[in-house]
Amino acid sequence: NPLFNHPNVVCTPHLGASTTEAQENVALQVAEQMSDYLLTGAVQNALNMPNVTAEEAAVMGPWIKLASRQPPWQLHRPDDGRADQGDQHPL
Repeated sequence: NPLFNHPNVVCTPHLGASTTEAQENVALQVAEQMSDYLLTGAVQNALNMPNVTAEEAAVMGPWIKLASRQPPWQLHRPDDGRADQGDQHPL
């Protein structure tokens, strides 16, 4: 990468959770979040899902399960008018 040799750039490695204490804290946080999900359905910091409280999970849980079983093309809502023209394009 040309940035490595650029005179005005200093490249350093990512040092997140590099200490023993930081790794323990991250492990505890992950364990707590998994426990919350398994016990209440609450989701925090998920990659492909918004944060969901336990109360929201109780209401949305059946809908989330249903949506997760659908093919991606069935989840698309055409907003560009194509549906009115009879086209059934998945995306």
